[in-house]
Amino acid sequence: MPQDPLTDPIAEPVSAALEYNVARLKQALRAGQNKDVTVRRVCCAGFSVALVFLDGMAGAAQINQHILRPLLRAQEDPQPSSARAAYLADSVLSSASLSQCDSLDEAMRAVLDGDTVLFCEGCPQALLVETKGFAKRGVEQPINEATVSGPHEAFSENIKINQTLLRRALHSPRLVLESLSVGTGAPKSCALVYLDGVCNEQMLERARKRVAGVNMDYVSTLEELEQLLEDNPYSLFPHFVHTERPDRAVSFLIEGGALLLMDGSPLALCMPVTLLHLLHSPDVAFQRFPSGTFLRLICAVGVLLTTFLPGVYLSLVTFHSEVLPLALMTSIYETQSRVPIPIFFELLLMGVAFDLINTAGARIPGAFGQGLGVVSALVIGQAAVSADLVSPMLIIVVAVSGLGSMIIGDYGLSLSFRMLQMLFSLAAAIGGLYGISLLMLVCFCELCMQQSMGVPFFYPFAPSRMHNPDLITRYPIWQQRARMYLSNPVRILRARGPARAWDKEEKDGK
Repeated sequence: MPQDPLTDPIAEPVSAALEYNVARLKQALRAGQNKDVTVRRVCCAGFSVALVFLDGMAGAAQINQHILRPLLRAQEDPQPSSARAAYLADSVLSSASLSQCDSLDEAMRAVLDGDTVLFCEGCPQALLVETKGFAKRGVEQPINEATVSGPHEAFSENIKINQTLLRRALHSPRLVLESLSVGTGAPKSCALVYLDGVCNEQMLERARKRVAGVNMDYVSTLEELEQLLEDNPYSLFPHFVHTERPDRAVSFLIEGGALLLMDGSPLALCMPVTLLHLLHSPDVAFQRFPSGTFLRLICAVGVLLTTFLPGVYLSLVTFHSEVLPLALMTSIYETQSRVPIPIFFELLLMGVAFDLINTAGARIPGAFGQGLGVVSALVIGQAAVSADLVSPMLIIVVAVSGLGSMIIGDYGLSLSFRMLQMLFSLAAAIGGLYGISLLMLVCFCELCMQQSMGVPFFYPFAPSRMHNPDLITRYPIWQQRARMYLSNPVRILRARGPARAWDKEEKDGK
């Protein structure tokens, strides 16, 4: 089998000859072409030391303060040469994070990650010192999941920062950040995050197996990794929840779920999920249950409108006009009689135009994109009605169904419902309300067959299981006594007594 083109491993142990180690590392890193490969030689404690790092990836200030300065001040070492690396690690270097390695390939990987490798003359071991100093984006506000209330911190592209945000948000010794790597040629650092004893161990083992079984040379983002891990790649619905909010990620951990983080991706991949997880938006979690329930009902109305409204309108006008009031039916047919295009193609044309405007407005940055979307919708809609290409009622139907898709918080899920809208419109054009009913039955059966990391997509309804009551309506927080129905059954209860323990005491006191 030919070697992977992205890999160039050094299948050799660290040699006791310092110059040989440096030469092999420079050869593997293409030091002749890559001018950022830096080698710094120092004489310390009576023997020679060589530092290898990438300029720009490693921080010069950290190297100067925690490596070079302590080396130049080191006293002569009376120990044998084979113990020089251990001597420097224990008595000289002031870095908080360093380790020893015996493999040149491991040393090369550390250099590519932005760390510094230190070789000692006569010692068959190398020191890996963490000196990452490349430019990175800091903690900013969420862009796609902005809320009126709640925290305003978002994940960044640096996996260490993301892990720190989770540690800050959830102070628990059960929090585990398990290091993984994905990719056979140029591996990327990943982290499987879960609460030990709370998350279901079978699901965790399935996640580890799938990540280890990704046989691709390079996986750049979590979105690509999602496509390599999902149960049914051909499904219209996503099988993971993407979130850029640490607080929402922590809520999945508390409920018994798990997360996947990847270096270079400002997101967390939450698993396993059900259809209700995809429909829940983060801003509802910070509302009291009356207002939260209202927002969820609005979201449910938006889902129904974006999925069924165009198809129902098409079927009523084409096949079931007797259902409409006489005045409304007369008004629709009067405006429709001036349009030379069949109503199905009229609906398809305006739906595609709406998607073009929506996508173009999202691609153009800033307020200009929003203004372009509004102006384009007004101009195209008015021009289409004036030219008798579409009827005014159909413009209203397309606009309302489009607004319904924008209410859905998950972008991938909103696209799924937009595609379902086209399928239901086609079914309505063929069979009217009967076609819609038949397609609904097919979609429901298909969704019941879907799984997310081996977990049924319609939990806890099909099959029925014990669950947190916060499903369709927003239940009061003090009544959410159970964890997610996918967690470890031993720890499914979050509260083993009254959540408002003071309430009973005050009432008894009265």
